[in-house]
Amino acid sequence: MRPTVIEMLQRPVTDSALRPRGREANFRRSLVKKMPEHNRLLLSLGCALTLALGCDVLPKFQLQLQKDIQSEFHVAQAMVVVMDTTYMVVAVFDDARAALEPKEHAAFAEQLARFAVTHYQKTRLRTVGVMISRATHRTDNDPEPALFVPEYHPDGTVRLALMPNSRGATTPVMRKQ
Repeated sequence: MRPTVIEMLQRPVTDSALRPRGREANFRRSLVKKMPEHNRLLLSLGCALTLALGCDVLPKFQLQLQKDIQSEFHVAQAMVVVMDTTYMVVAVFDDARAALEPKEHAAFAEQLARFAVTHYQKTRLRTVGVMISRATHRTDNDPEPALFVPEYHPDGTVRLALMPNSRGATTPVMRKQ
């Protein structure tokens, strides 16, 4: 059975009538407000420092790698995203390079991936996705993104294996007879 509105209000009203006048009750007082003043100050200062460190450290290597790609390959618009420290996506928005022939386009995508893998020093990457697209407009024949899997060798060299594109592949559908 659900309590009525009167039953829900009766307890706070009765409690306040029985309580001495100088004391107030706050049933919704949070745990942080119950802490002593100096502990609250330390908690908020610790949270602020953690947030500042996290925001300061995280994107620095991505932005540095992005600047390095822009200066090395002479592109104005590049973007680097690292997810979970093992997956990287490099996107370059350049009309001239997006219009390259498929072989030249694949070679440029591999150069970008190789540069990104060799300049990323945090951990070993599992995959590197490279997307070269038009900056101004999209067409039906835009090049597909390329996905590379780096193979790290003991001598320090890295070989990039191109993953086949699954968009063009069709899978046969089994029909029930």
